[in-house]
Formats: sequence, C-alpha cells, structure tokens
Amino acid sequence: MTMKQILGVCTIASALVASLPAQGDGTKAEKQTTQQQSERIEQLEKQLEKQGDQLEEQRQEFLDRFEQLRRESATGSAGTTNLRHKDEAYETYIQEGEIGKPKSDSLMGEKIRIGGRFEFETYDSVAERRSLGNYSGMGGNQYGLRDGNWEMRIRRFELNIGMDIVEDVSFESKLVLDPVIRDQQEDVQLEEAYFRFGNFFQHVFDVEDPSHTYIRAGRYLTWERSFMPQNVSTWSMAATAFYRYRVTGIEIGGNFEEGLFYSVGLDNGRQTIDRDAGINRRGASPMLIDRQIDGALQNHKDVVVGLGIKNRLDDPKVDYRLGLSYRYGRLSTTEVTYLSSALGGSYDGGDGKSRLGVMAGFDWDFDSWVFSMDGEFWLAKDGNAKRDVSGLGFVAALPLEGAIIENRPFFTKFSVGYRIGYLHQTDGIANSSLASNALWDDRVMHTGMLSLELTRNATIFLEVNNWKENNVDVSNTEWTLMTRIDF
Repeated sequence: MTMKQILGVCTIASALVASLPAQGDGTKAEKQTTQQQSERIEQLEKQLEKQGDQLEEQRQEFLDRFEQLRRESATGSAGTTNLRHKDEAYETYIQEGEIGKPKSDSLMGEKIRIGGRFEFETYDSVAERRSLGNYSGMGGNQYGLRDGNWEMRIRRFELNIGMDIVEDVSFESKLVLDPVIRDQQEDVQLEEAYFRFGNFFQHVFDVEDPSHTYIRAGRYLTWERSFMPQNVSTWSMAATAFYRYRVTGIEIGGNFEEGLFYSVGLDNGRQTIDRDAGINRRGASPMLIDRQIDGALQNHKDVVVGLGIKNRLDDPKVDYRLGLSYRYGRLSTTEVTYLSSALGGSYDGGDGKSRLGVMAGFDWDFDSWVFSMDGEFWLAKDGNAKRDVSGLGFVAALPLEGAIIENRPFFTKFSVGYRIGYLHQTDGIANSSLASNALWDDRVMHTGMLSLELTRNATIFLEVNNWKENNVDVSNTEWTLMTRIDF
C-alpha cells in the first residue's frame, strides 16, 4: 500500500466523520444513517489495518530476503567478500525508495539475473620507446615499442547472466569485451560459465552440513580474485602472475558459520606465458604469468587447495581475512620448450610446477572513515626456475555527506590508496641486465590511487603506476583516469 493510497483512505474517513450529525436525539432516519456511517468507518479502519499488516509483511519479506542473500554470500563460493552492517544497508534502501523494485525477471518459470560492468578510461604511458624483448616462444609479444600513446578507450565491458533453477542450484555466466587485454581486438570472451549446486549434502543426502558444501563445474574465476578486494583498478603483480585469469574444471568447497572456508579443485590449469605487469597487454614491464587457456595443453591436470577464514569483530569494528592457496601441476611440452628457449642454459628443462600463496587483510571501521590493508606473498616454481611475488597495500576511505538527487545519494565516498609490489626471480632465471631481455629482471611496482564514489554503483579512479627494475634501466610510468559503472 503506497503513501498516496493511505492518504486517500484517511481523506475518505475524515469526510465521513465530518458528515456525521451533531449529538442529539435526532430522527430515526438520522440515527440509522449515523449507524451506517459508523459501520462504514469501522470497515475502513479494518481495511486500513489489514493493508498496514500487508505492508509490514512486505517489509519482513524484504528483511528475510536480505538475510538470505547475506547467508548465501557467507556460504557461497569460498572466500567471497561480504557486506558489513546489513542493517545500515537496509536503511539506505528504505531511504532511497528501493523496496518493491523487481530484482529479477522470469523466463520459462526460471529466475533470471542480469548485471554487468562498464569501464571507460583515459590512458597515458610515459615510457622509453625501445625494444624490451620479443619472447616468441609462446606469446610472441613485443614489449616497449608501443608505449607512449595517449588515448581514450573502452577498457572493459562485462555482461553477467545468472539463472536460479531450483533452490541452491544455479547457472552463472559472464561475457566480456576487453579490447585492452585482447590488444584492441573486439572479441567477446566467455569469461565464466558454470553450474553451481549449493548445500549439496543437505539436499542430496538430507543431512546437516555445517560447511554448506557446494560444487561448481565449468569455467570460472578462482576464489582468490574475490578474496583480495580490488580497491585499486590496476591489478597487482601477484594477481596478474597467479590468479587474475580463469580456469576450467570442477571445484568443491564450503563455508562454516565461524567464517572458515575451504576449496578443493581439479582443472586444466593456466598457461605459463609472458605479459606486461601493467594495464596494457604489451607495455614496458614484461613478466612471466599464468594465463587462461580454453582447452588443455596436456593430459595432466592441476590440483588446487584453498583454506582460510573471513570474519569480523564488533568492538572494534574490524573485518579480517586470511587465506592459503596451493596449486600443483606439470608444465606442458610447449611450456618447457618456451622456457628452455627464453632462459637458455640456466633452465634445467624440468616440468614440475607449483604455486603457494598466503593472503591477508583487514578493514577497520572507525565510524567516520575506514582503513583497509591487504598483503600477499607467493612462491612459484617451474622446473628449477623460481619466482616470488609480494605486495602490500592500503586504502583510506572517507564517507561523504554528498547530495541527494531524486532520492539517490551522490558523491558518497572519497578514497586514497597506495600499493607496492616486488618481483624476485632466482635459480633457473638469471637476472638480466640487457634491456632486450627485460622479462627476467627483478622489479618494484608502485601504485598510487585516488577515487571518488559518484553513487553506489559508479566510481572514478585516478591512478599512476611506476616500475623500477633491478638491472635494466627503463623509464616506465602509466597514468589512467577511469570511470567504472556497475549495473
């Protein structure tokens, strides 16, 4: 029942009361009319009370749905990020008039969820235009010569489509147009497409499962991506090297009420290849990474294990997280050939592959502002070639009073952040002092960030990335002013 309807009912009731005759004996007809009006008012009052109860039921349904979404977030894929202070979020929805808006459409009786992201940026790179290597063993990327372009461009467009089949069973997908990553090729990629069966043991075997075990199968992004919040639009060197890209396989995981989670998976793995550490695919800071493959380079599969905890303290208000990730597999013949060709005699030709990562962070809510810190350390081994990548970053977010335009808050948060990353390569990777072989040099990456949340689903980022190599003296700095819109 809307406020307009309530006012209408009250107006009718007031008119009826005003039409009642003054107290007195009156005639029999007047008494009868008065009785009829009283009965009518009583009926209206009951109707108003009934509609008020219905409004309260709708409010309670919204609260119940909100709690269900919170639990699904807590018991969904391992390591997913949860919102803090759901009661405050609900009050925000109330104030902004969001109650009653449809959240999904129905297609053939199924619930369809549609969302996405759009990113537009102005990009500039201040770098020396000289050859930093052409590693044609697999990627064939030429680094350094294409830097220095100032341009405005679409950085990324995502379209997320999900379908709730039955309770705890869903299909999720993500289509991505990423011309920056795809080197200006306007190809649409199928980033994710998988089925997910939540609370598996409860539904199949009718037993209580404190871990809320889920199974998902298909193409998906691993849990590390959501575990480490991307407060800065530019990916860290650790993320680019080890968990930025998707895999194809099957995963079993769960989340306990205490915040503990686990994940065990078997997948095709990723491809060991070269890529720039910055925004562009081919820039002026090449490094070795694990990139997605849509098929399989070998019969051997990667075995992956994840463990961790995500929880919160109420006094002080701190959300904290700690995760451990381990991946074991074997390099394909193509990858061994690539490393042998690029590294020469320092690489022993072994095909053993492992990745071990430790990630931690916290968000401290000081009421008037929020301080977030995240750190990670990764060890990687490919044959006798070893790498370790670490990073530490912080973000200070200040909520703003902003302005209300058509019941929607604008200019709601200002953030400032800094992140430092370090890449170190040893044993089978001999650090090079030649600019034409910059892929194998150690480096430090600095990232500074300013951001303004225009509204709850639109943010502007101003960022600068700078790299300092250990032996190769290369001037390499990139700037980006990016607008991100989620829908």
